[in-house]
Amino acid sequence: MSETKVLRTVTGAQGDNIVYELTRKSVKNVNLRIRPDGSVAVSANRRVTLAFLDDFVRSKAEFIRAAQERCKKRAAQTNERQYISGDEISFCGRMLTLTVFFRQSRQCIVRRVGESLELYAPVDSSKDQRAAAIENWYCREAAAYLPALCRRWYPVFEARGIAYPDLRIRKMTSRWGVCQPRKGVVTLSTMLMQVPEEAAEYVVVHEFSHFLVPDHSGRFYAVVESVLPDWKTRKAMLGG
Repeated sequence: MSETKVLRTVTGAQGDNIVYELTRKSVKNVNLRIRPDGSVAVSANRRVTLAFLDDFVRSKAEFIRAAQERCKKRAAQTNERQYISGDEISFCGRMLTLTVFFRQSRQCIVRRVGESLELYAPVDSSKDQRAAAIENWYCREAAAYLPALCRRWYPVFEARGIAYPDLRIRKMTSRWGVCQPRKGVVTLSTMLMQVPEEAAEYVVVHEFSHFLVPDHSGRFYAVVESVLPDWKTRKAMLGG
């Protein structure tokens, strides 16, 4: 049976409404996720009652509010950023100070120098053009950085009989990573270049663990914990 989606609203203890998108699909557990835009997504099996799901979301109200506040702060920082000298650019959990050099040229060039990021941009370049140059830089950095993280942790899974996956890296705004166990594919988001290395490692281990347990059951998280005992602390670094 195909997936179905519906929007629902519950009232929290403080009288505030929480809107969430419910997706009915073949999963064993109830999963709650806060998307980068602050929207709330819940997935559950069709056998789980709406009353149970509403109570579940209501019980997570404090967590949801905190996560949404972090999303708002990140969005505000992005909107305020003009991609000019003095802006701060997140990179592997730390902030690089951006220095922009305007010149007579048709293209943008980005390079990292210590704790600074240098952007050479055309004199008539727009904010969006400079932002795109930074995004392209993230992609280039991710192409080297993320495979290295995967290779670092792969021996743990190789010892359990897992073949090295077909690794794909692309921009994803709603997920840090995706594993397709049957196809042997792991896709990682370029947004991982913005979080601490410990958090990126958690995502790698999380996705690789799906080759052993494809769902998000207790057995799955037992696998994750056997590899990363501090996985909850690392996951928290992803900000909701």
